Amino acid sequence: MFRQVAILGTGLMGGSLAAALRARLPGVRLVGFGREPDISRAMELGLFDARADSVADALAGADLVVLAAPISVNCALVPEVAAHLPPDAVLTDLSSVKGPVVTAWRRTIAAMSDGAATQATPGLGDFVPCHPIAGSDRGGPDAADLDLFVSREVVLSPLPGNRPDSVERLQALWQQLGAHVTRMSVADHDRVFALVSHAPHAVAFAVAGAVAADGANPGRPDAAGKDAGAGKAVRDDGEEAPIRAGDHAGPGLLDLTRIAGSSPELWADILLQNQMPTLRAIDAVDARMQAIRHALLTGNRQALTRLLQEGADWRRTWQRHG
Repeated sequence: MFRQVAILGTGLMGGSLAAALRARLPGVRLVGFGREPDISRAMELGLFDARADSVADALAGADLVVLAAPISVNCALVPEVAAHLPPDAVLTDLSSVKGPVVTAWRRTIAAMSDGAATQATPGLGDFVPCHPIAGSDRGGPDAADLDLFVSREVVLSPLPGNRPDSVERLQALWQQLGAHVTRMSVADHDRVFALVSHAPHAVAFAVAGAVAADGANPGRPDAAGKDAGAGKAVRDDGEEAPIRAGDHAGPGLLDLTRIAGSSPELWADILLQNQMPTLRAIDAVDARMQAIRHALLTGNRQALTRLLQEGADWRRTWQRHG
């Protein structure tokens, strides 16, 4: 098992990993490296045994190094991490997109080995990409949750040339933290999670934005040019108030848009880093919406019901077995 873990990034994901390791593998020494004020707060919370002021200091003596920052930061850290990675250490990441980090790693290795784009060079550690399917709409070390990964899927995307023991040790670690481990290729990972995570976040932000925009021009004409409403609601105390759709949102809208409470900066980063797979996923969702729109426009109840039923069937099956 690992003796010393360096976690680069001390927000929700890095903090939760530290908390889980602290609770379930108390013999592991934990070193944190991150920006202020997160790193200081993480130390106050007792998430780490020590803090490092540089990447080199963080990696000294580590046999597992975890990139736990936002994906663009993880990519930027790769060259410095590779320069200081102990020879027998395992490097992994928690990024929700795999392709850009793997590309950054391969380019760095090629540069360090005079252009030979091999997985690893003599004396350099081993990179095993990883993505825990867990998160929160909260962020920062105060949101750290030692049970965040319990009963959650963790995807490993081993690379050609990975040492078998590196992959096995990392898988065993996640299992000790209560996670279920799946392996898939980098390309398959980014395609799948564009559809089941990245596009849904884009949809949630879009719906929330549409609701936020409603009420900006109350009483505006509808599509037929008629007055859509006076723009005032009368409360039970007799007071009038402007009509804003969001003021009347129920549990359905709150469920749909919960993830729109996540960090826009973080999600802009994720969407851009997985650009093409996410565009294809958004196109797939848009094709469904256009089919639903056409069924509505033509009053085709049978087609509309079929389209809704296809989604309902998947949701109910997933709820039973997911």
